[in-house]
Amino acid sequence: MTLLSKTFHGQGVGTGLDQIPILEEMWDGPIEIVGVELALTEGAKYVQYAFAGNGYSPDVMLMLGAGEVSGRVFYPTGLSFPFAGSHVDCHICVKPKKQFQVFLTIYYVRERTN
Repeated sequence: MTLLSKTFHGQGVGTGLDQIPILEEMWDGPIEIVGVELALTEGAKYVQYAFAGNGYSPDVMLMLGAGEVSGRVFYPTGLSFPFAGSHVDCHICVKPKKQFQVFLTIYYVRERTN
């Protein structure tokens, strides 16, 4: 089984409200999500929160709080999950008029790991 990944980029100007700078439809065929990573490369000190979602409930796969610039989680063997949503996304709340830049990486495998 091979570990694969896709990285998405989003940027914008904060409004002080929830924004979705990354909204990407997923892959052809079934996948198992085994890990998620978020990295803020611009405007991190103005971010109130950021999270990676999967368009399904439970939606949040990884959450960053105020002051955090990056985070990564790999789910233990047996706790990966089949992607069942329609998209992956990144929600972010940034102070008004402050620029931000964020990267979202999804780590996945094509075969079921559970």
